[in-house]
Amino acid sequence: MIQEAKLGIADYFSGGSYGARENYRDFSKAQLIAKILDKNDIRGEHLLGFEDGYIEIENVSLVGRPDSGVATKETTRQVVNTWKRERLIKAGEL
Repeated sequence: MIQEAKLGIADYFSGGSYGARENYRDFSKAQLIAKILDKNDIRGEHLLGFEDGYIEIENVSLVGRPDSGVATKETTRQVVNTWKRERLIKAGEL
């Protein structure tokens, strides 16, 4: 999320912006989502996520909110990765 924040999008989200951590073994996006909901005393349908991974989209969808997926190629971030796009769409259909 640090790279995205440098683009200035963090200014549009008063609740903060969150992302993965270095130590992924002690961290999960599902835990982070639960913490965000609890900390801000909100329900899942009030959470908006922008993700590029199917696990994160599933996690946000499971708490009651459709998620937004980014299906660009990891290396260039400029071209749509059709395989990734289809996978992300299926993840949001829970």
